[in-house]
Amino acid sequence: MVERRNLTVFKRKSIRLKLTNTVLADITIREVKGKLVYTKSRKVLVHNISPEGLSFSTVLRFPVSKDCMLQFQIMLNGQTLNLQGYVVWSQKQDNMYYYGLQLTGISISRQQMISLLNDMLILQSPTNMKAHYKYRNLRPQMNMKNLFNIKGFQEKSQLY
Repeated sequence: MVERRNLTVFKRKSIRLKLTNTVLADITIREVKGKLVYTKSRKVLVHNISPEGLSFSTVLRFPVSKDCMLQFQIMLNGQTLNLQGYVVWSQKQDNMYYYGLQLTGISISRQQMISLLNDMLILQSPTNMKAHYKYRNLRPQMNMKNLFNIKGFQEKSQLY
């Protein structure tokens, strides 16, 4: 059963990147009802990510609420990101909890996040033109030359 509590339903502005490799993040509780708290970090498994949110799973239980702010430290494509947000949905499956997180703070700019995710998408799935097109539209200042100028990307001709 998916739990959602009086939170405004939002339409995603961008596509989520499904992570094909195992990506772990460190999670801590940052705030409860506006008061800073300090907790030990725990590992969670991140399933997908976008500039607006992410999905993760853990054995830990968190409330679906804007009152509980979570902080994540995650390594993506060799870059450490600090992300902050609140749980907008949860689902229990066996002994695991699956969550959707709405991001409220990112340690890099939105454009840098989009570029980072697009770089990961190209390396992860170089022939997925529909997804590449959507990310290109999110960052209009990029042209095709810059889009494929990525370290480790070998087969540029595969995409055409």
